[in-house]
Amino acid sequence: MVRCLVRSGADTRLLDSLKAERVVGSLADPASYAPSLEGCDSVMHLAGLTHARSAKEMFRVNASACGELADACLAFGVRRLIYVSSLAAAGPSDPNGRPRMESDGESPISVYGSSKLLGEKELRKRADSLDVTVLRPGFVYGSGDTKLIPLMESICRWRLHVAIGFPDPLLSFIHVDDLVRLIVAAAGQGESLESNSHGSVSLGRGVYFACDDSEYVRYSDFGRRIARVAGSRVLAFNLPRPVGYCLGLISQAVGILRGKPSILNLDKVREATAPAWICSAEKARRNLLFNPQRSLDDYLKDTVEDYIRLWNG
Repeated sequence: MVRCLVRSGADTRLLDSLKAERVVGSLADPASYAPSLEGCDSVMHLAGLTHARSAKEMFRVNASACGELADACLAFGVRRLIYVSSLAAAGPSDPNGRPRMESDGESPISVYGSSKLLGEKELRKRADSLDVTVLRPGFVYGSGDTKLIPLMESICRWRLHVAIGFPDPLLSFIHVDDLVRLIVAAAGQGESLESNSHGSVSLGRGVYFACDDSEYVRYSDFGRRIARVAGSRVLAFNLPRPVGYCLGLISQAVGILRGKPSILNLDKVREATAPAWICSAEKARRNLLFNPQRSLDDYLKDTVEDYIRLWNG
């Protein structure tokens, strides 16, 4: 039996075809989900905030709630936790082109990245009692991701694609299907975090980067490839960094006034203007036999077709 924690009022249509039990609650409210952990062998923690009304809210959900989830797992007999973190928790990669490795020290540059790293540290505190494996995916894409709708609409309908900086950063990508396969593999045989209660720990133990490292692609080129797959032309251009920061500040201020978090904000502009976000999946290949099933262009073909079908009803 699979149990899924869903927010009250969330769109659960994608779960309708699955034989999964739904638990309505919130990661920030352990009492709403903790009893449902009884009888579970493993927990896959994919929840979190990518943007929020304040840094306090971001840290509450992405950091301290991780520790509370781990405590709930221990209280109800769960012994295995897979935490989907983010490449942002590690920080940007070397601008000279060296991909990040799990053994590198972390240096996040955004509130989001810092909050995800602190979530990892909360789990590490419980690593003596709970088996925890951390996955740090790069840019996740695939059908059904509503965060991609503005990007797809801009490219396929308005023929525009905007990046920030000259050049915009190189990125690591992973399709959601490959990420799911890696999550399942990690649950079965993933390395576990070391507790930091005994002094120094081995950097990277229990952590895996998740990406297709056969190629790295700039965000501007990603848009061009979507357009090519869609069979359309696109005007792709790069905004100067100061313009990007101004737009991020304006969008963030509007979000604050409306009381709703803005997807475009200073935090995201900081990430968008980093030199590179590339990582190596060598450890996942070696330990978990990870191997992306299809190429970026092959996956994009299905993804774009699904979005076009969605728009055409």
